[in-house]
Amino acid sequence: MRSEAGGPVQLSPAVALIEAHSELMTLFFRHISACPPHGPFRHYSALTFTERVRHWIQRNAPDREAELRDVITPTAVLQLMEKYYDTRHLQSWPLLYVPAQVNVRDVDMLIEKHEGLSTG
Repeated sequence: MRSEAGGPVQLSPAVALIEAHSELMTLFFRHISACPPHGPFRHYSALTFTERVRHWIQRNAPDREAELRDVITPTAVLQLMEKYYDTRHLQSWPLLYVPAQVNVRDVDMLIEKHEGLSTG
């Protein structure tokens, strides 16, 4: 991965933390296959992944919640996405079918709805 100036990009420690955790990487690759970070949608994908991780940590790694919650941010997730995925793909496509503004509240509501369907 290269910066706009052509040099190597300095990755945040959060990227290394996620990469060192096989379950988080599995969740990451599953997420980008369901919510690809194409062009204008990369921020939406990073936000939804960050929220999915927050919910996942509460259920599956409560002992590491403090460590992971503060480190895994949409900015770190964007860096991880740039490392494994060409987010410039489809960047010139217009926003035709998604709301222009996505809030954390909306993401939480969708996750809760999905969890309710999978447990019910």
